[in-house]
Amino acid sequence: MKKIYILIAIIVLSILGVYSYKSFFIKPKSIAKKEEKKQIYTCPMHPQIISDKPGSCPICGMDLVPIESVGKGDKKDEVEGLSKVFVSDKQAKMLGLTYEKAEKREIKKEIVTSATIVQDETRLYKINTKISGWVEKLFVNQTGQYVRKGQALMDVYSPEILSAKEEYISILKSLEKIKDGDSLKNTLIALKNSAKERLRLLDVSEEEIEKLEKEKKAKKTVTIYSPYSGFVLEKMIVEGQRLMMNEIVFTISDLSRVWADVDIYQPDLPFIRIGMPVSITLPYMKNKIFQGKVSFIYPQLNPETRTLKVRLDVENHGYILKPMMYAEARLKYSVGKKVSVSESAVYKTGEREYVFVKDQDNHLKPVIVKTGILSSDGYYEILSGLSGGEEVLSSASFLIDSESNLKAVFKKAHEH
Repeated sequence: MKKIYILIAIIVLSILGVYSYKSFFIKPKSIAKKEEKKQIYTCPMHPQIISDKPGSCPICGMDLVPIESVGKGDKKDEVEGLSKVFVSDKQAKMLGLTYEKAEKREIKKEIVTSATIVQDETRLYKINTKISGWVEKLFVNQTGQYVRKGQALMDVYSPEILSAKEEYISILKSLEKIKDGDSLKNTLIALKNSAKERLRLLDVSEEEIEKLEKEKKAKKTVTIYSPYSGFVLEKMIVEGQRLMMNEIVFTISDLSRVWADVDIYQPDLPFIRIGMPVSITLPYMKNKIFQGKVSFIYPQLNPETRTLKVRLDVENHGYILKPMMYAEARLKYSVGKKVSVSESAVYKTGEREYVFVKDQDNHLKPVIVKTGILSSDGYYEILSGLSGGEEVLSSASFLIDSESNLKAVFKKAHEH
């Protein structure tokens, strides 16, 4: 009798075990069906139209297309707030979608900024006198006049120079009278050389010294010649004026080369280099290009404009560029070949940047990227997110972006 009770207990426990296993480990078909992915449909042109079965759009009549099924596995590799979108070849043609390859291109940047023409300080000269005297004749008598190196500026009567000339002539005459072998000859030769050097130091020209040696007659005045070529910016003397030693009489500027000051914004500063080529144009002479280069980068930013001043050396053929003129400067540089996509392919929200990459199944998947420099021909350098070779949506992407946003919202709603 005891054995019968034990057998009955074992049978009851076995039945309870099987029931418990089915209850806890095998879900009913009704529950499993609820967890299956639910297929929904929408209109490519009107994403607000949502249906749980195929059909036509009540607004435009287009066939509804399936939206990605909602399921836990669909979140993988998706961008928050966006979802990948299926676009058939027919739909892409209808929407005018175009694609491009993310590939390596040379990223060239051109900075266009305003420039102010200024004088080259290294070509600004002050002409002074080493003697005292009076201006007898002024050959350069107006501000702005162009003078050449070696051109006569003025005739000056100077008792000091006249005395030096007469002393030199006296030594020359004494040398002519002395006989060879005389012990005084060497002394007179030394005096002659000393007197000649004194005339040179007083800015008497070699031509005038040679004339003295030939004619042995001292001219009352001495001619002062220009040691530089350029334009007279300042004239501080008039005819008849008394000159004092070391007095500045002219300021001359050589404008065959000028400076141009430009303002560069902070993002472009890392690419500005000494020696970088630059071109200058005037607003009313676009066909005339002046070539130059970066010669100096100032050490301090302008606190008001947050820009840094950069100096350019510019060749001024024909003296067309004048100090204080406004011009347009173009500085070009290259950062080399980088993986890049067109500007129209990149979406910027302020917090993130992304593009839509096409896969083999005609799905457009949003991919977060980090952009660098925008080249002058409209391509963004891609720092991360794309490795090159991907097919990226390049036009009409606003339609795909809006649908991607709506799909992400619908998915989130269905998950809840």
